[in-house]
Amino acid sequence: MTTLTNPVHVLPVTKDHQIVMIQMYKQGADEIMLQFFASRFKPNKHELYAIATAMTLEKETGIKVPASRLQPLGSLIEESTKSTAQVHAFFVDQVEFNSSQMGDKNEEIEIILLSPNDVDRYILEGKFGTPRPFQSGT
Repeated sequence: MTTLTNPVHVLPVTKDHQIVMIQMYKQGADEIMLQFFASRFKPNKHELYAIATAMTLEKETGIKVPASRLQPLGSLIEESTKSTAQVHAFFVDQVEFNSSQMGDKNEEIEIILLSPNDVDRYILEGKFGTPRPFQSGT
């Protein structure tokens, strides 16, 4: 069994109802992937999952929101047969780009804005990668 730190994810929606996602190269998958924002919770660095999530959102997108605005969506075990990591997800709406992206120097993060209809179409066209916890047989 693998012990990983708990990841946090956030689904931000702009004032004009666009869903904010990122597109970036993921070394493990060896491809450019469209995804929600995610970070691993660092117990000694962050007091709350919402704080880690707010920090990640600003760093990767330039959207700065107080952690108190993040609405918890729930949590689930990342890979129940292989890991103890628990994914924590949040939602925040009415966001705006009010800060600067501060990605790592080896990261090239592209911001993608999608309408709810675009998200539906992307799902049907298979444009989102399937997260490992949701694949059958894992």
